[in-house]
Amino acid sequence: MIGCGFQAETQLEAVSAVRDLETALVYSRLPERWEGFAKKMSERLGLAVRAVDSVEEAVSQSEIVTTITTARKPLFPAAVVPQGCHINAAGSNHAKRAEIGADTVARSAVIAADSIEQARMEAGDLIQVHEAGVLDWEKVVDFSAIASGGIAGRKSTDDITLFESQGLAIQDLMVAAYVYKTIAP
Repeated sequence: MIGCGFQAETQLEAVSAVRDLETALVYSRLPERWEGFAKKMSERLGLAVRAVDSVEEAVSQSEIVTTITTARKPLFPAAVVPQGCHINAAGSNHAKRAEIGADTVARSAVIAADSIEQARMEAGDLIQVHEAGVLDWEKVVDFSAIASGGIAGRKSTDDITLFESQGLAIQDLMVAAYVYKTIAP
């Protein structure tokens, strides 16, 4: 987990809800937040959440990396991303922001977005890499095609995969409708 704000809490909760995590590493550029976040989330999720001293340390030791920051420049070099890693890039929601660099995008076997149309307007990670001539938008797939089984999300266990999450209001509404139907009398 790169970032320790409120949204980092829900991102870690979401990953731990669908993956059997034993340990979560956390890094933030604000060291005073690391330990409090790690303690709070360890108690909440019942797993070992450990603060680390560098973003490279967190990324290089992880199978799943989630970025949820306000960074304007890439947070880590592609060289520290292990084979088989999945990256959830959730913080870059403006064309001028970028958490993920061109080198990491280029190493990604699969690049998915919750909405390609919205990613073209807001996903600074992809917009900047496209403008640099490293990314062809045709390589980006719609996450719903992976989730529905229409296309494979990963062809090899060594593939690095990247999910650019911009957040869609329709997804929030669908979840709210489901919860309402499920718990309403």
